Amino acid sequence: MNLYEKIETKIKQENYLTFDKYMEMALYEPDYGYYDNPQTSLDPNNCDFITSPELTRLFGASIYNFFLKILKNHSYRNFTEFGAGSGKLAYDILCEDLDNNYITNYYIVEKSKKLISDQKRNLSRLPGSIYEKAGLMNGDVITEINGNQLTDGPSAIQILNGLKAEGV
Repeated sequence: MNLYEKIETKIKQENYLTFDKYMEMALYEPDYGYYDNPQTSLDPNNCDFITSPELTRLFGASIYNFFLKILKNHSYRNFTEFGAGSGKLAYDILCEDLDNNYITNYYIVEKSKKLISDQKRNLSRLPGSIYEKAGLMNGDVITEINGNQLTDGPSAIQILNGLKAEGV
């Protein structure tokens, strides 16, 4: 069964399909959704779109420099990236921090199993203990916090803000 047939079957079963469910299936359906399709490539030389981190490490360096400016007025030293793609931005930011060690934690919230695998592989090449700073200790990726599943950006932000309000 292909993705079109899966979507069609879902509509026939439920008599409708909400836009968010359609997008979830189109992007994350195992083996067929865009980000979970084994044939989808994020390689800049072989893909249908490209994002800044994939082109140059300068994008990550720019974000890191902004982070350094923020540190002058704030003590928060954690990064949270939603939908981290290949993990290249995380890699570049954490490499920028190698000599300073200002970043306490770098969390990635990702729904795609294929991209989680790509991120683990790419971040495993970080020098030293930076891999642990990426929140990927022992090959784990954060998919839930305190039993709350992180399925999308808004729900993850809500959970993180709740923890922050509790002083965690």
